[in-house]
Amino acid sequence: MLSNFYKRISSLGQTYEGLARIFMPAYLGLEGYIDRFGMSVVDTPTERQKQLSPYSVFAMSNKGARQMLQEQRDAYLADGSPQALEAYRSLRRKSPFNWAECWLGSSGDVGWNIEILDQRTER
Repeated sequence: MLSNFYKRISSLGQTYEGLARIFMPAYLGLEGYIDRFGMSVVDTPTERQKQLSPYSVFAMSNKGARQMLQEQRDAYLADGSPQALEAYRSLRRKSPFNWAECWLGSSGDVGWNIEILDQRTER
């Protein structure tokens, strides 16, 4: 009863029992995109990061984790087929950038482009 989501300690943001909602985007801590010092390479890697980890994925591709994941998403959207849109929504749900993406449904051929509907409801 002390973990009621709507009753919180305002200074901590936690419930009375200590329950807190924690979210980390998929691009933080992504395998192959962590530098020598344990920091996530989110954006384009610096020259120092590439010099210290020359055989890492981010150094060889010269891309950060967010850019790599976004390119995968863009490839599915560019295809535009119902199967690609279903795979796109599945990828967004499994590798979310924000909290809302965790709860996307995966739908394919429903007769209209559901991404257009999602973009309109996000505004």
